[in-house]
Amino acid sequence: MDQTNVNQTKCEDAAGLPQRNASEAVDPARGARFADEVVSVLRDAKEPLNEAEILAVITMRRERTLTLVFEDLILQGECGATLQEPTEDRPLRLDDFGFYSFTEEERAERRAAKAEIRAAGRTGH
Repeated sequence: MDQTNVNQTKCEDAAGLPQRNASEAVDPARGARFADEVVSVLRDAKEPLNEAEILAVITMRRERTLTLVFEDLILQGECGATLQEPTEDRPLRLDDFGFYSFTEEERAERRAAKAEIRAAGRTGH
């Protein structure tokens, strides 16, 4: 076996599907969650799916969940985002942003600034 094949060897779960990383094989709870995700995808599918399609749906569901969590954290003022280096030849994607959490002091400053903006809007200034 050449080095390329060794590097491309996949870690497989009991169903023979590649896992995201070896920790899913080592951690039984994580492996069980992955198996539950596979069952959920297969249950929701209207037609038979191949391995790549199953993994694509699992990945989309995981990323959707992560996206919703980040959206909520940003809207609640718990974290912020910075625009990295976008390219002008395509729409923005999540990987164009960096995310960071605010300190309690930074959150207080942001709340105070928002309160000032609201107060200025009420007085017409």
